[in-house]
Amino acid sequence: YDLPETFSVTEGGNCAMDSQGNVYFAALKYDGSKGDTLVKANMNGEFIEEIRLPEPWGVSMFADEYVVVGCRNKTESMGYVIDAADMIVVGEYLPTSNVVDTGYSGVGIMNNRIYACDHSKTDTIYVSNVLDIPEKPVPVEEFEKKYS
Repeated sequence: YDLPETFSVTEGGNCAMDSQGNVYFAALKYDGSKGDTLVKANMNGEFIEEIRLPEPWGVSMFADEYVVVGCRNKTESMGYVIDAADMIVVGEYLPTSNVVDTGYSGVGIMNNRIYACDHSKTDTIYVSNVLDIPEKPVPVEEFEKKYS
């Protein structure tokens, strides 16, 4: 999967792919020395959309509808839940105790909880409370096919 030079990105972090073949990856696109953007590209390597985030690193998919991003921003590290279709933040996670040391290196969702790995000497895994992630409605045509 080669990106065209028009992407103008460096410092790639992790990536994830949805069932349509779209790829979501963390990269440095604008300024600084670490990632600053989550980029969405199609299976042909063509740019679709992006969202700026503070030092994105860990990237994973949840239910093929959300991208979960862990940001390595030292004590201001945050986990973000991004709506994959609209590329907007729909949820955030910040531990309330034992503040991360160097930042999240990996993040994911299981059992409606965010799990975030701290990239530090303690290698701590933080677990959020149960999330209230709304289920997206099934498109009408899919509903009719399934239940007619």
